[in-house]
Amino acid sequence: TAYEIASCLVGSEMCIRDRAVMADICKLLSENNVGFDCNGYPKAPPSFRIWAGGTVQTSDVELVLPWIDWAYSEIKSKHA
Repeated sequence: TAYEIASCLVGSEMCIRDRAVMADICKLLSENNVGFDCNGYPKAPPSFRIWAGGTVQTSDVELVLPWIDWAYSEIKSKHA
């Protein structure tokens, strides 16, 4: 049996505690074809859910991280 593995990133420097901010970041990533369905689980603290199973290359995960920084920079002023 194969199991999916999800890595959740909880913002440290970004310190995202607002679900609306997280939803907007994930929406922006989706609109730019960077990441889909990456918003954390509803009962978990606000976080990014990045699938990182055996079929996902480490380099693919590394590529999405600067995009998350970019999306946060774009969104944070809207929620200031």
